[in-house]
Amino acid sequence: MRFQRLVRGLSLGLAIIAGAMLLAMMVIISAEVVQRAFLNTSFLFVEEYSGYLVLTVLAFGVPFALIDGALLRVDIVLNFLKTGVRRKLQIAFDLISLAFSCVLAYHFTLFALKNFSRGSFAPTPMMTPLFIPQFVVAVGFCLLVVALLAQIINGLSGRDVPDEDVVEKMSI
Repeated sequence: MRFQRLVRGLSLGLAIIAGAMLLAMMVIISAEVVQRAFLNTSFLFVEEYSGYLVLTVLAFGVPFALIDGALLRVDIVLNFLKTGVRRKLQIAFDLISLAFSCVLAYHFTLFALKNFSRGSFAPTPMMTPLFIPQFVVAVGFCLLVVALLAQIINGLSGRDVPDEDVVEKMSI
């Protein structure tokens, strides 16, 4: 249970950061629209950085959405199955997702480290070091791996959702 609380706390922290990045994206895009409309000029960084912010929102928001049960699922077939069969299928799906997420976390981490060691920059006027957005995605996938592990543990122990006390204490 302590592991699930830790994972939920980490996921909630990253989800809060994702919310802040969404707000930042809204501010810079709005400022860009106003500047183009009234001053007929453009910030050079808005398109590039809003793309990085979208990646951050996605990478940091998915683990919390998984833990909170907010990811989109199609349950048409699953609703007709018995609870035990449904739980086994969910565990199998989570194991496949875990394997896929481990591969992605590993390769994004290697990719970010390689670009860090090479000193690679984006071919844009801002020349953003490429390892920064790549590292953000790697962190998101690493936490997704941990969240999937927590979900698998919950499924194997018969707890499909966190206790009500944990949800009430940890929710915003």
